[in-house]
Amino acid sequence: MLVVLAKLRGGEVREPERIGSFVLGTARLVARELSRTREVPTELDEELPCPLAETRPDTLELQRLGECLKSLAERERTVVSLTFFHEQSAAEVGDALGRQPGNVRVTRHRALARMRSCMGLGAEAAEVTA
Repeated sequence: MLVVLAKLRGGEVREPERIGSFVLGTARLVARELSRTREVPTELDEELPCPLAETRPDTLELQRLGECLKSLAERERTVVSLTFFHEQSAAEVGDALGRQPGNVRVTRHRALARMRSCMGLGAEAAEVTA
């Protein structure tokens, strides 16, 4: 989030209406970099209220996430994959699947609700992501 805030303050976000994708992409890149080095950056660790080392997902959580993804219907899994792993908009996913963007957004919303439920996350997770 510190990276996102710095980019927002610096006016480096080109499409503010797509901030959700920007945050997700930034988080993915930071997570990828952290997994490469396997070291907690000390400058970020000191600025955060809880150290990054304590917030990394453990193997069991990642396995559960994988199982939850597998439990989704194929269309839901495809929409989630194209949206979050390939960073496509609802219109782009709709074009790829022959669906309307509104249908893609509804499918994605329902898939994420199923994922939250499968992961054992309640209403507090829905409020954070809203």
